[in-house]
Amino acid sequence: MSEFKKPVCPICKQEVLLPFSIMQVGGNRPEKTYGTWICSNCGFFLSTRDTQGINPESDVEAGFSDYLQKKVEDLRQEYYKKSNT
Repeated sequence: MSEFKKPVCPICKQEVLLPFSIMQVGGNRPEKTYGTWICSNCGFFLSTRDTQGINPESDVEAGFSDYLQKKVEDLRQEYYKKSNT
């Protein structure tokens, strides 16, 4: 069985980038993977959306998901609160 190692987040280096909405396209052209990778710790994301990243300057997007950062931190606090009672 082969092992798939996820890439380490280039920003916080504490978590891995998780694949989110990754898709493979086959057919008459070589297979190409595109989608979004996101860090559950700092909210950094790297995405080609559904454009397959043909033109990196306009197709590739990177940034931070403030919503995900806040949601993960809220869930972390809730978990620690429950586990300490």
